[in-house]
Amino acid sequence: MMRVAFRMVGSLIEAEDVVQDAFERWYRLPAARRRDVRNPAAWLTTVVSRICRSALPARPMT
Repeated sequence: MMRVAFRMVGSLIEAEDVVQDAFERWYRLPAARRRDVRNPAAWLTTVVSRICRSALPARPMT
């Protein structure tokens, strides 16, 4: 997850923040919802990529 975050945001400190935020979201899920997730690593990676995308500045369409 760190590699994904770092490649998307370009900063180690920001990548660490993103991964920490993803884990916080994971642990805020009710236990029943966490049990329903078939692949927690994939879920966390998806969350990391979505957090990174939302943190990137919007680029105008060309």
